[in-house]
Amino acid sequence: MIAPRKSSAMLERARQSTQDGREQAARELLEWEKVEGAIREAAGKGFEQVTLTPAIPVDIKNTDQAQATERKLQHLGFSTRWDERAGPEQGMRLYALIVGWGGS
Repeated sequence: MIAPRKSSAMLERARQSTQDGREQAARELLEWEKVEGAIREAAGKGFEQVTLTPAIPVDIKNTDQAQATERKLQHLGFSTRWDERAGPEQGMRLYALIVGWGGS
């Protein structure tokens, strides 16, 4: 039996492609103008929070974009939390960002 290699160029490219895909999904969801618009729309309807869910079932919570958006929202006084959800297939998980601004 041949022992598996710890890493290979192909494996590293696959890992990098995965991270790149997650970053792209995060940029598409968490572009600041879209976040602001979602907050304005939800608030205008009387809600105290909005849920931002990726269009595809990937985990974006540890991306640079997600972390930067979360820090910015918190700096502006919003509360944020990640809600784990089941994806469309068994074993798939995704995370939605919940942004709140409820009363004190």
